[in-house]
Amino acid sequence: MKKKIIIYALVFLILSNLIFTTTFLGTVYYRATVLINEAQITTGMTDVVMSADYLKDGVVKLIFIGILIMLASIVIIYFAVFKLVGVFIDRIHVIREGVERIASGNYSKKIKSKKSFLFKKQEDEFDYIINGINHMQLEVAKREMKLTDKQEALTGLLKILSQKDEELKLSYEMYRIISEETNDGIFKIDFEDGDRVSLMRTREILGYGDEEITTFEEWMSHIHPEDIENGRRIFDDHLFGRTPMVEYEYRFRAKDGEYKWLYTRAKAIFNEKEKPLQLIGSNTYIHPRKIAEENMAHLAYYDQLTGLPNRYRLKECMGQRIDEYKKDYSMFASILININNFKKVNDILGHELGDNLLSQVADKLRTLTDPEDFLGRFGGDEFIIMVDIKDHEDLEHKMKCVADLFEYYWQVEGRSFHITASIGAAIYPQDGQTRSEILKNTDVALHHSKANQNLEFAIFDSMMNHEMIERHEMENDLRSAIQNNEIYVYYQPKIRNSDKRVYGFEALARWVKPDGHVVRPDMFIPIAEETGLIVEMGRLILEKTCKKIVELNRASSEPLTIAVNLSAVQFREDDILQTVQDTIEKSGVDPTLLGIEITESIAMEDFQMVNTVLREFKNLGMHIALDDFGTGYSSLNYLKKLDIDTMKIDKSFIWDIGKEKEDEVIIDSLIRIAHGLNLEVVAEGVETEEQLNYLDNLNCNGYQGYYFSKPIPEFELTTKALIDLMHR
Repeated sequence: MKKKIIIYALVFLILSNLIFTTTFLGTVYYRATVLINEAQITTGMTDVVMSADYLKDGVVKLIFIGILIMLASIVIIYFAVFKLVGVFIDRIHVIREGVERIASGNYSKKIKSKKSFLFKKQEDEFDYIINGINHMQLEVAKREMKLTDKQEALTGLLKILSQKDEELKLSYEMYRIISEETNDGIFKIDFEDGDRVSLMRTREILGYGDEEITTFEEWMSHIHPEDIENGRRIFDDHLFGRTPMVEYEYRFRAKDGEYKWLYTRAKAIFNEKEKPLQLIGSNTYIHPRKIAEENMAHLAYYDQLTGLPNRYRLKECMGQRIDEYKKDYSMFASILININNFKKVNDILGHELGDNLLSQVADKLRTLTDPEDFLGRFGGDEFIIMVDIKDHEDLEHKMKCVADLFEYYWQVEGRSFHITASIGAAIYPQDGQTRSEILKNTDVALHHSKANQNLEFAIFDSMMNHEMIERHEMENDLRSAIQNNEIYVYYQPKIRNSDKRVYGFEALARWVKPDGHVVRPDMFIPIAEETGLIVEMGRLILEKTCKKIVELNRASSEPLTIAVNLSAVQFREDDILQTVQDTIEKSGVDPTLLGIEITESIAMEDFQMVNTVLREFKNLGMHIALDDFGTGYSSLNYLKKLDIDTMKIDKSFIWDIGKEKEDEVIIDSLIRIAHGLNLEVVAEGVETEEQLNYLDNLNCNGYQGYYFSKPIPEFELTTKALIDLMHR
């Protein structure tokens, strides 16, 4: 480009000089010729010719000199133009290189202006452009550095956000899977968004649509009226920071209008000012369990035959009434009614008709009681009434009304029967300050009435001590029996369902007097527990049982276990665990072959203590069974928490198989519940093939009862007897 510009400039200068010189010389020549012609006319030809020649020589010289000047000017102009154009071209190249360097991102080098000697002291437009480019380069460099720093920061932030996004996706996916797979309904209450409720699965469980129940107040409005006040208190306590979390069982109205049981667990998220922002938790659908517990509670507290409260419910109600009446010095009476010789009625009519008669007695007694009175079935042929009284005469009037019921004949299946009853009563607070004292003295009055058949009823007084004397005598006899080895162990075989073979025994205490008379366990066991003799007696039975385990397993081809019963009194002994350990070590028995059986009432007395001891027994390898299930509290909650291996169904349910549909339903439910809790089930009191077949169909694990064998005395259960028993 530089060469082109120079060539174009030279051509232009040469042509312009040539035209200028030619025009100049032509003009000179023309003027000279005109002057000569004029001279010839005026002066003459000869001088004119000489002058013309001279003039021509001068013109030629002048032309030559003009040509030389033109050539010199061309050379000078060439070099001047070349230098000037070169300077401009170089400075343009400098500017272009600078712009290209900036465009390529190279800001490390400034642009330097190239100047000729003509422009060294002056700043022209090129300098302004170059300085502007350098300034722009510096600014761009600074901004690029800032952008680089921000880009690095943004890259780091993007990486963090990407990680958080992955974590959030994973968390959300886990949350979604948990919500879909669990039976619980996850919920969130946003207090910053108008107390809006987000419910997952809870609406589905209760039959509501996605747009129903959208606020916390709507949720609370569906809670059962009896549960709402407690619910608000529980939520408020947590939201105001008084409790660590919400735990709440309540009834909630479902879409179909029925109330369902829910269990809510939740925790709030608070801001720095301790103000709740959100409440997040879960709703567990516990309706089936609560219904089962209610059924079990009814089973535990109510008699299945008559529908009346049983003795366990009586004890609770009496304890509550005593606490209430202590404040205002009120009086109430406990009236115990025992049907005389009811065993004969059962022998004559059979158990089914005997139950019919008991139901009629219950119905008649209901007609004598007011809603505030308590009427319950105390035992097999005993009923109890707890009633407010004004004075002694008021009690006598009420007892007379009860006695009059038994003046009439009772109709059973078209047959008339006359039955009598013994009635005894005690008064709170004069006959006792505690529940046990009232019940004991009521029983004393009853026995006094029974011993004096000419009496319609008897009210306790301090002179009724005959039964107490007898009781004291039995206590003394029992002490002697323990010392004289009159307490024997009878072994009740346990039969395995799968092959109907003996796989173990239950050790039972029996008092056999020297004359061969066997004292019923229900006669001496309560006395032993009340007096503490059960501790010494239990130690004796445990020692004999451990020896028998060792003896029998030497002769058995498969392991045989034997379980002993422990009472509440034994559990209260501080050294119960040490006693068992010492006995195991002394006998050399394998602890896995020794079992422990307890009743529900023992567990209820001090659940924490009992369960702690049971765990220690299990750590030794021992097998734990809950005996007589269904006759006590029958709490599913405790059944779940107790550290046991086996649940034994009480014989009272087994005896009614084929007779009472309700009992069969209860048995079915108990077995299903136990298996659901991974517990073995043993049915007690199996006496008929019908009972066995029914239990087999329910996959009951084991059996005890007279259908297989009566309890075998310790002196009869030899290795030979065991072999015979195993091969039946």
